[in-house]
Amino acid sequence: MKHFFLVLIVWIQFGSACAQGLDAPLPLLNHRAYTPLDGSPSTVSAIAQAPDGTLWIGGVGGLSRFDGLRFVSYPSASEDPLPSNEVSSVAAMPDGGIWVGFVRGGASYIRNGRVTYYGDRHGFPLATVVKFALDSNGVLWAASTTGLARLKGERWEADVDTVRFDNSVRGFLIDREGVQWVATSEALFARPQGEPHFREVLRAPFFLSAANALAEAPNGEVWAAAQSQLFSVRGARDNFAHREVSLRGFKGRLLRPIAFDRHGNLWAATEGGLRRVPARALESGKVEEETFLASEGLSHNEVVSILQDREGNVWIGTYNGLDRLSPSNVVRYAQNCSPTAFAAGDAGALWITCRSVGETSESRDGKILSRHDTPMFSAAHRATDGTLWFGAGKVLAHVENGRFVMQPLPAQTGDLPVQALIRDAKGGVWISAFRGLFRLQDGVWSRNGSLDELPERGPLAMEVGIDGDLWLGYRNGRLARVRGQAVQMFDARDGLDVGGIMTIHSRDGEVWIGGERGFALYHGVRFTTIQGMSAVPLRGISGIVRTRNGDLWLNGVAGISHITRENIEAAILDPLHRATLDTFTYLDGVPGTAPQLRPTPSAIEATDGRIWFATTAGLVSIDARRPVRNTMPPPVKIWALTSGDNRHVHTGEAIQLPVHTNRLQIEYSAGSLTVPERVRFRHKLEGLDRDWQDGEGRREAVYANLGPGEYRFRVIAANNDGVWNETGASMAFSIAPAFYQTRWFSALCAFGVLLLLFGLYKFRLRQVSAQIRSRLEARLAERERIARELHDTLLQGMQGLILRFQAATDRIPPDEPARVLMEKSLDRADSLLAESRDKVKDLRPSASDVRTLEEALAIEGTHLAELHPATFRLSVQGAVRPLHPIVQEEGLLLAREALGNAFQHAHALHIEIEVTYGDESLQLRVRDDGQGIGSDMLAAGRPGHFGMIGMRERAHKLGAQLQLWSKPGVGTEAELRVPASVAYPRVEQNPTGLKRWAVALRAIFRPQQRGIKQAGTPP
Repeated sequence: MKHFFLVLIVWIQFGSACAQGLDAPLPLLNHRAYTPLDGSPSTVSAIAQAPDGTLWIGGVGGLSRFDGLRFVSYPSASEDPLPSNEVSSVAAMPDGGIWVGFVRGGASYIRNGRVTYYGDRHGFPLATVVKFALDSNGVLWAASTTGLARLKGERWEADVDTVRFDNSVRGFLIDREGVQWVATSEALFARPQGEPHFREVLRAPFFLSAANALAEAPNGEVWAAAQSQLFSVRGARDNFAHREVSLRGFKGRLLRPIAFDRHGNLWAATEGGLRRVPARALESGKVEEETFLASEGLSHNEVVSILQDREGNVWIGTYNGLDRLSPSNVVRYAQNCSPTAFAAGDAGALWITCRSVGETSESRDGKILSRHDTPMFSAAHRATDGTLWFGAGKVLAHVENGRFVMQPLPAQTGDLPVQALIRDAKGGVWISAFRGLFRLQDGVWSRNGSLDELPERGPLAMEVGIDGDLWLGYRNGRLARVRGQAVQMFDARDGLDVGGIMTIHSRDGEVWIGGERGFALYHGVRFTTIQGMSAVPLRGISGIVRTRNGDLWLNGVAGISHITRENIEAAILDPLHRATLDTFTYLDGVPGTAPQLRPTPSAIEATDGRIWFATTAGLVSIDARRPVRNTMPPPVKIWALTSGDNRHVHTGEAIQLPVHTNRLQIEYSAGSLTVPERVRFRHKLEGLDRDWQDGEGRREAVYANLGPGEYRFRVIAANNDGVWNETGASMAFSIAPAFYQTRWFSALCAFGVLLLLFGLYKFRLRQVSAQIRSRLEARLAERERIARELHDTLLQGMQGLILRFQAATDRIPPDEPARVLMEKSLDRADSLLAESRDKVKDLRPSASDVRTLEEALAIEGTHLAELHPATFRLSVQGAVRPLHPIVQEEGLLLAREALGNAFQHAHALHIEIEVTYGDESLQLRVRDDGQGIGSDMLAAGRPGHFGMIGMRERAHKLGAQLQLWSKPGVGTEAELRVPASVAYPRVEQNPTGLKRWAVALRAIFRPQQRGIKQAGTPP
């Protein structure tokens, strides 16, 4: 509460926006009444506007708030209730809080749905609260019928000087100079700032019902409305001069609330409705005030409260609801008239024939200048020379020297209304009626102007272009151009597709055609149909006006539309362009819609630049030169977040929502009250939305299926003229996670999934390893079988044959030629046997006669090192384990290929082999510090050579990984990684048995047969 006390300025209830248009006659302002049928309280005794633009309304029925569209009774769900429903005063504070005073005494302070009550024990008087006000020091004062009190800390302190008023306080005001004014049932008192006592200023009785009996004018004067008198007080301190203001219509009437708008106009309520006195009349008092009564649309004649809001709208509280009077671009014609024909006169005058009145009148600025007894004209036209022409069923008339000159129409027209008339460049007058088109030239009428090419039926619209061309529009959508005696017809085949043509307008060489389905432009080359961006299509265009600056004004069934020149030029360049429209409808005070038959055209430009539009319910005008524009960005307010049955009032703090929150609704509004129906919103939920969402006119956002987490809801708004508040409002909230939505649970699940995947990987690895081992065992067994079969059959049989032939050869004498031949044959047989033994040896498990892989690699490397300048080194890591024979053989062959490449091609100084017996894999690395090889050769090998390809194939057969790394000038490294499940036998072989097997194998294949043969050779 203490932050109140530092406020330096008072929240001025009249705001700061420009209010152009409030100077229009009172009945012609844009009026909207809100009655209990619209949700309004029945009695509006007090009105205040909060900084967020919301209206707070108090009365005998309680407290409500209003955002321009919705009345919401206080309290809503989750808001603290008030101690009483009988509200006598409401005040909005700069910090957003609301003070509420009650008829039976006491006050409550509302902020963010929380209520603090002040009663007798807090020092607040238990009497009807008249008004709250802040002084220039930020001190809050309250006036009750028993006197004044001010808030100090958490308590109220009575002003001892006002105790003498003895329960007679009727009004209270603190002016801009800090002077306190108190109206009682007997007199008006004032106390300048810093003085301890009030001084009597004037004697007059004031009524309690006039809670706003005191008002300050923009010039600093204080006005007081007594029982039936109106006073103005000037000066300060020792010199308070007052005068009674006497205005016609006020004398003898009971004065109720008064207020000044920011233009200095006085608004007052009497026992007979609302009255307004223009600022210029307050000095003289000679001008009778304007009135606005229930018969003219006011919700009730008993007015009890008046307020001007920040945008310049004036709000009137009555015994039957709430009324809004707004400045508007649209001004209704002062007389109650539904026009059948109208035309622009001189000096801004308007000539009009009204349906309900059998006469034609000339008016200017809402005042009738002349009246003329005429037929019910149905068409009117202002010629280029300023002459006004009118047409009725049987009469053609023109205005000459302020009076009508009439002549009969041709008999062929019948007694039917004239649809359109115009005067061409040659002075001929054309009239269109149901039975055809006729032209009057030199006192002679001719059908269709003697042009046989024109249709038989008369056109709905006519216009003369700047070049003298006559344009005629027909109900079937066809358009005729008459140039001299030549007629050219246009239709949909020429790009003109607007339906039945209802109006044609020409200016500066452009010809605009309006019809049932839209409007188009003909600019000498082609027709361009203009499309609007609005969701409401441009239809039923019966009036078009192009102003001097090139803008267009249209009168159609969707309302009065304005298109800027920039949009028009964009549409000419790009036929697909959609123009941005400013549309005026009933929300702006436009009664009815554009007429679809007569009068045509339904829009004209007066000589003073004002544009007049005929509608089905009246006549309105817009001053296109001085448009009223709302330039104030609307303040945005987030009210509450509702989830399930719980409503959380937005206090500025983050809202914590429980687990399993599935659906939530956020309520917000914008404080633009001029045309609240046109306020637009965009919102974004940070944490979900990446872009702004177009909320259009909706004042709530609904979200479903939100997960747990931190969120921030942001909303921005634009007023009725499209001015955006880009800052807007925001609200943070979070949704608590269920245990299965927490991070630790997700991490645990992720760990479980990873563990499962690892288990599946290990399982699959075992399967693959088993398959590889199975294939290796099968290969080994098959090779052993083949070697055994070859040894036991072919080699043994060949050995036996050699021995037999040796025995036979020994019996042949040495000098016989046959013996020489047999010896050579036996030598060849021994060679073949040795070669066969080598082949069989290759099928056996070991690729060398040594015990381990590293020994075989050491022998191979040492042998190569003897033939090349590079040094060779072999290292072994880990405990040496037996290897699967196929793995040992394939690994040796792969390493031999790598060693050979290193010694022969790398030009290295050092070559190293590292064998690592790991628990996870067997690793074999061959590296050198040679010249390296390029990436292409590393990937595909040397053209015509298959060393690297063979290395990769061997690794693939083992289910191993082969990685080759090289960089020119640095060296090359080849690494073979064989999974342990493949490389190591599951049950280690018995070394003794292995040794015994190897010895036996060597014994079989050792080449000693020649010695046996020789041993068996006879001398």
